[in-house]
Amino acid sequence: MTYQEAAILPEPAIGSFSSSSSIAAGDDEANTWQASPLLSEANPHRGWYRICVMKFTVILEPELGGGYSIICPAVPGCVSQGNDLVAARSNIREAILLCLDVRRADGLAPVVETPELIAREIQECLEDRAAEGLPLTIETQEVDVEVEVAA
Repeated sequence: MTYQEAAILPEPAIGSFSSSSSIAAGDDEANTWQASPLLSEANPHRGWYRICVMKFTVILEPELGGGYSIICPAVPGCVSQGNDLVAARSNIREAILLCLDVRRADGLAPVVETPELIAREIQECLEDRAAEGLPLTIETQEVDVEVEVAA
């Protein structure tokens, strides 16, 4: 998982969204200010927010009847599925955001992805598939997830 800073946002009034605009921040740099769709009545935090793009490694496992199961090893308990790759990736993004929101609300530490964690999860997936007599075919990909971080 890696972070990439995307924007710094003032928190909008609940339910209001403004269009994106650019403001010169010196030389050739520009900050994009926009209303965040992640802010809602359920998000009690106030103040300035920065949207960061976090990259998570996910593991896709083809299902016998079609579709995919998808796991995000860096986020405990974060699993989803989809009828195709696009749906599975979209669903895991949503699951990651929801799991991160719960972790933040519960005061849990931020998640950390390590190569060892990914390797261990890949091994477990392959062992489970072998035990079930399934083909040892899985795939890893990265997904980008936009998350709010207090500035």
